[in-house]
Amino acid sequence: MTVRLPYSRSLQLHIMRSRRPRRFPDVKHLRSGKVVRSKRGAPEPTEERASKTRKTDPAAAVQPHLDLPIEPEDQVKDVLPKLDQNSVLLSLPGELRNRIYLLALEEPFDIPPPTRIRSKALSAVVRSSLAKFTVHEKLDFLGLTQTCSTLRTEFRPLWLAATRVPLSAVAGYIKVFYPSVMPKRVPTAIRERVAIHSDSKGRLEIIMPSGPDRFDGIDGTIDLLPLLKHHLRFPEMRIQLSRAHADVQAGTLALEALLENQAERWLTWLKKRVITQVRITDLSNPHYNTRVAMKIVLKEQHAPMWMKSTLHATERVPAGYLDSLGLGDYIVRFGVAYP
Repeated sequence: MTVRLPYSRSLQLHIMRSRRPRRFPDVKHLRSGKVVRSKRGAPEPTEERASKTRKTDPAAAVQPHLDLPIEPEDQVKDVLPKLDQNSVLLSLPGELRNRIYLLALEEPFDIPPPTRIRSKALSAVVRSSLAKFTVHEKLDFLGLTQTCSTLRTEFRPLWLAATRVPLSAVAGYIKVFYPSVMPKRVPTAIRERVAIHSDSKGRLEIIMPSGPDRFDGIDGTIDLLPLLKHHLRFPEMRIQLSRAHADVQAGTLALEALLENQAERWLTWLKKRVITQVRITDLSNPHYNTRVAMKIVLKEQHAPMWMKSTLHATERVPAGYLDSLGLGDYIVRFGVAYP
């Protein structure tokens, strides 16, 4: 028994056609162009039958049909010009390149910009508020050491021998160009290459910060320990402290004395990593005008009991203790770094 739905005739035909499986033409017929089916699946007339039934357009009869040939990919000409891979600087003789290197290393006559101190202890709000008042330091002609291997091999030893680095950027400079400890996964070839380029007999010029006070702007925010360890590692490297003004302040003299300190206990502390921080501070006290204040932080396992007391820290230093460290001319405050 057939149940008839109360649909119209057109709607029933639409439902039947939608349920009918579609018949797609064979791929061979599509390539030959003989059979082309419509969307509903009914075959359309071929080109031969359609040409007999349809009317010819007079405008189409006048214009000929143009078939553009398609060239293979290997025969297609590149319309873009090829870039010249040959550098003009590398094509010059070696004498001229050396002259260019020496001109790039000439010291400028302008006053170096003030250093920008980056402290992790500062909050993000303070750093953002001070960003517009600070100046980013730039290492002159650093790009020549990163252009290609040829320029790096030729220019890098000269650049390292005459580099002017701000005091606030010395720690990052030493970490990048004179790495002390490399991971074990670094290949031996890279280790040997770094050892070759690390010139231990060069010159490192440090630009001291410009400040109105007698401490050259050193306010205790710059850790001098990386520079002291670097000088101990490369004793033949000449470290020069330069200032924008001719007068030498107490902060520069104190740093030079630390670099030249050869006390046995002091060198032992540096070699065995007993110290974690060395900072020159300004006590801003009229009674301390003749001497420079300094803060030294030691690890907990190496600090004696009197250093762990926070009350009257400067008065608890035993007699002759600073002289054994070669720091008898300084007011030293010791601190302890707890894990």
